Parts: sequence; C-alpha cells; structure tokens
Amino acid sequence: MLWDWFDTSEAKQCGLALAEIVIQGFPATESKKGNKAVVHRAKLLDQIFAQARQFKQVYHPNLYKKAKLGNAFRWKLLGQGFEAKFVEDLTHQILLQMK
Repeated sequence: MLWDWFDTSEAKQCGLALAEIVIQGFPATESKKGNKAVVHRAKLLDQIFAQARQFKQVYHPNLYKKAKLGNAFRWKLLGQGFEAKFVEDLTHQILLQMK
C-alpha cells in the first residue's frame, strides 16, 4: 500500500540500533592499543555493515526509508558527541551497504 512507503519505523529503529553499536563499541577501543584496537574496530564495522545489508534484504527499503535510517544513525551519534567527519563517513558507508 501507499502508506507502507512512508512507514519508516523499522528504518529508524535500525538506524538507532546501529548507532548503539558504535556508541557501545568505539569508546571501549580507546583503552586498547595497537592491533587489538584495529581488530576490534574492524569487527564492529563488519557487524554494522552486516546488519545494514540484512535490513536491506528483509525490508527492501525505498529511498525515503534509507534516508530515515541514515538520519536516525547520524543524529544519534552527533548527539553523543562523536566527531562530525567520522559520523558522516560512517553514515555514507552504511548507506552504500544498502545500495
């Protein structure tokens, strides 16, 4: 139906869930040094990207829903004090996973 096209509740929830992974995982890497930190960050990014691809497969989001997901993710991280460049780059990468 037409209204389904505008229902972004799942997209918003997914964006917020992805942001929570970053919030919980990236500050923890601050205490790690060297290869451990790199490996930890890579695993987190793999997890985030896998969830974004899974969301795409399950919900088949349209452009509007993808934008809502990205905005929910972006604003949650910016509100938590993450650097704007980092947030923009990561948001872009997540949206590319759903292309």
